[in-house]
Amino acid sequence: MEILKFIEEDNYLKIKVELKKLDDVNIEVEDENENEESLLSFAIHHRCDMDTILMMIEVGCDVNYTNNQGVGILDLAVEKNNLTLVKYLVESHNFNPTKTKRKSGFTPFMEAVCYNYLDMCKYLISQGADVKGRDNSNLTALDYAKKLRIKPMIEFLQ
Repeated sequence: MEILKFIEEDNYLKIKVELKKLDDVNIEVEDENENEESLLSFAIHHRCDMDTILMMIEVGCDVNYTNNQGVGILDLAVEKNNLTLVKYLVESHNFNPTKTKRKSGFTPFMEAVCYNYLDMCKYLISQGADVKGRDNSNLTALDYAKKLRIKPMIEFLQ
């Protein structure tokens, strides 16, 4: 699909033109690991500019998309350390950073801890992230920080 090339290039105008040609802007495409993801997820993975992401949402790309493991747009925004997108999703689309749809129970906050994204963690806490919450393996964010030996995060969480 030509649109994938334009997303990889973050070519705003060509993406917009190609989206208009699609019957469904929420089609799933294969990522580099042959997993299915939405066009919006693909754009976030390829670190498209916020203007591109907003345009894709405005034309109907689903911000509530999750893959077969329950990984959603908020999770991807955290993974890519896109605090602007995280704030947009929380403040404009009422995303709840304390909840997860991941089958593992791994939260966006835990993810931010694992990547050592301090500003992201502070923001998620300000929005109600449960610092002591546990995933389905009964691990907390602090447990992950300790397992990964992320000293600044261990100190922050203690």
